[in-house]
Amino acid sequence: MLKKFFTLLLIFSLSRAELLIPENGAVLNFIHILFQWEQEPDAIGYNLQALDQYPEVVLDIENSTTTYIDDSTFIWNKSYIWRVRPLYLNGSKGEWSAISSFATGEPLPYSSLNVHLYNDDLIQEGLMMFTQFAPDFGVRVIDKFGSQIWNSQYSYINHWNNFGQLYGMMGGGQGGKITFYNQILWISPEGTEVDGHEIKQIPNGNYM
Repeated sequence: MLKKFFTLLLIFSLSRAELLIPENGAVLNFIHILFQWEQEPDAIGYNLQALDQYPEVVLDIENSTTTYIDDSTFIWNKSYIWRVRPLYLNGSKGEWSAISSFATGEPLPYSSLNVHLYNDDLIQEGLMMFTQFAPDFGVRVIDKFGSQIWNSQYSYINHWNNFGQLYGMMGGGQGGKITFYNQILWISPEGTEVDGHEIKQIPNGNYM
């Protein structure tokens, strides 16, 4: 029994935090990046580091939790790797985690739509989503400076609720619900007549 205990203790002491989000090898349709990793025993904080393909360090921060959102470092059409190491109370640093990689996709072109900001001081903090159905479906989210930070080319979004759920018309003329990762959560049956002006989920769980 004692031998098993020391074996488990050795395995536990050699374990490193697993990197969770972004998933290894993911190609992202956004550039505001959520990082998430597993907790390390006895850690009081973490050192998060990201490098580009050159490789040069583009992000090097210390964070007290296992989640961090960066909204200013990453750009479109680039490849990155990232890693994390624990920080301890005595000032020492643990070993780096395994490396995980991700890439950002390309921004969607704006077709004939031009975005002009005449006075960004008058724009409230937050993000703006706009969508198009011709000549092709496309959804874009821009920040207050007009920079595209998220996109989807699989749907025409016409409703975004307070919980961040996206509803709209899919490419085949069907109603649908997607995540920010372009994952389809629900889609109406083929041949269903859908009014593309407003598609949402009602309190009883059905879709309208």
